[in-house]
Amino acid sequence: ASDVEGRSLCNHRRAYKFFTDSVSPRCHFPSFPCNSYDSFLEGSCFPCSQDRHCGNMGYYADRSHGRGTLYLVTRDEEPFCDNAHQILTTRDATCSVFTAHQYHVRLEHSPRDEPLTSYGKIQLTLIGTNNINETFTLTQKDDEEIKSGGSLTRMLVPHPILQDPSSVEVTYTAYSGWISSGLPSWDVNKVTLTDSVGQR
Repeated sequence: ASDVEGRSLCNHRRAYKFFTDSVSPRCHFPSFPCNSYDSFLEGSCFPCSQDRHCGNMGYYADRSHGRGTLYLVTRDEEPFCDNAHQILTTRDATCSVFTAHQYHVRLEHSPRDEPLTSYGKIQLTLIGTNNINETFTLTQKDDEEIKSGGSLTRMLVPHPILQDPSSVEVTYTAYSGWISSGLPSWDVNKVTLTDSVGQR
């Protein structure tokens, strides 16, 4: 019952779990300075950089450079912090830092001489270096309007067991309705996947 309650009440009931994970100095929850949450979800404030100082949610928040209004996305289920990434700590050594790694994905469709519109659902599957995969629905609904020359963006937080994504698969499912129906197929010309520190 407690597990169900934690998943269904997506407010501050899980805050203590995030904080508990953040106590480990190797667990980071990067958060991004942004004017609004909508701008953050669009990827306008991504990634962290020398000019865009990110913060860390939780116990070590005071040790990060990010200040002001910061945004991040988290998984809706545990584990929240387990992705291993290498960072340089001394001149000759590296250590692993575990992060609740967030990815910004952008799908682009090239414009055409004649406007093209379809209705359907688009999903993205991340495939890790260990061949484990996880699928995310990028559209908001099954009959979402998709236009040529447009783009689709979303923030993703994959399960830590996925490790580093090595490839992606895009699936388009045409909507079939009484009033509108989607085209049999839909081309995606470019997929860009960027992690929290700007690696593509």
